[in-house]
Amino acid sequence: MSQEKLNLKTHVEMCELRYQQLNDRIQRVENQINQVGTDLRDFKQDIDDGFSELKQAIVNSKDSQFRVMVTTAGTVIVALLGLLGYIVVGS
Repeated sequence: MSQEKLNLKTHVEMCELRYQQLNDRIQRVENQINQVGTDLRDFKQDIDDGFSELKQAIVNSKDSQFRVMVTTAGTVIVALLGLLGYIVVGS
C-alpha cells in the first residue's frame, strides 16, 4: 500500500499539493482567457479603425469624383457657349 493510504497526515499533505496544483492550472487558464479577451477587444478596435478609414476614403473619393465631374461639365458648357458665340457672331 502507498504511504498516502496508510498515513492521514501524508494524505492531507498530498491533497493540499494536488489542490494547489489544480488552483495554479485554473489560474493559468483564467489568465489565458483574459488575454484572449484583451486581444479580441484590441482586434475589434483595429477593425473598427480600419473601417472608419475605409469609409472616410470612400467619402473622399466620392467628393473627388464629384469635383472632377463638375469641372468636366463646366469645361464642356464653356466650350459649347464659346462655339455658340462664334457661330452667332460669325454669321
